[in-house]
Amino acid sequence: MNQKPEYNSRKRTAYLPVLVLLIVAGTFFAGCTDTGTVSPPEIVDITIEDGGDVAQDNQIPAENISAAQLSSLRYITEEFSPLNYHDNGSAEGIAVYVLEEIFSLYNADISVDVCEFLPWEEGYQAALTGPRTVLFSTARVSGREELFQWAGPYAEGSLVLFAPAEEHLSIQSPDDLMALRIGAIANTSSIPHLTAIGVPEESITIGDDARALVLMLEEGTIDAWSTGDLSGRYLLRQYAANADAYVPIYTLATNEYYFAFSPDTPDTIVMAFQQAIDEIKNEFGEDGTSVYQEILTRHTGETASQGL
Repeated sequence: MNQKPEYNSRKRTAYLPVLVLLIVAGTFFAGCTDTGTVSPPEIVDITIEDGGDVAQDNQIPAENISAAQLSSLRYITEEFSPLNYHDNGSAEGIAVYVLEEIFSLYNADISVDVCEFLPWEEGYQAALTGPRTVLFSTARVSGREELFQWAGPYAEGSLVLFAPAEEHLSIQSPDDLMALRIGAIANTSSIPHLTAIGVPEESITIGDDARALVLMLEEGTIDAWSTGDLSGRYLLRQYAANADAYVPIYTLATNEYYFAFSPDTPDTIVMAFQQAIDEIKNEFGEDGTSVYQEILTRHTGETASQGL
């Protein structure tokens, strides 16, 4: 009568190690076949110390940017010498050569001739809406900060007012601008700079492009045209009957120019552009000259410290 319980006890004891092994094995194989848990990819924190304009705590994949990612962008620019312009059907200018160096740094076999030259307003609207669009050269001014992502700066230049030399206009302060009819292209940095110093919006005439505004100057429907100093001289030579008839009469501001990316552009791409620009500007050859200085000198005859 007492042997059966002893047998049952031994039987349960013998089964216990087997049960434990089954539980351990089941847990192991369940972990191996669970597709819901995936280890995250390696990431690296990137901190830009010299002129970085992408958030310093941004994280990007450890792998370098790919040529395919760079090819996925739409590149839009305009006639804005010496930063970007057409010459015999080819894209030229400081910004264009900076872009070419960026392609080279990432071993991307992409020609700068992929750049589309559009009127500024058309390109600006395209960059606002995307997809994956980069617009250059874009002045980084108040009112635009949250509209785009930014990489740069790679150049700076004076924003001035051109007027007929024969008018002998004397502008000593912003107050002297209030009575002038001033022309500007839609959505250019001229407009916020003018309104910031008190020029009434009704005194600003909006033109579709530089050709239209040069014609307004020649016809006397505006008193002055707001544009970049060097780019304005270039465009006057293109469109005015006598480019020497117009002179800068007032400097509104100094702009810094960037690549502006549509909001949907991946942070990885924007960060890659910024890192490349920093390298182009800060890596020096044996002669003490950076690639950036060589580009700037080639197009303006000035050194990097002199700007545009």
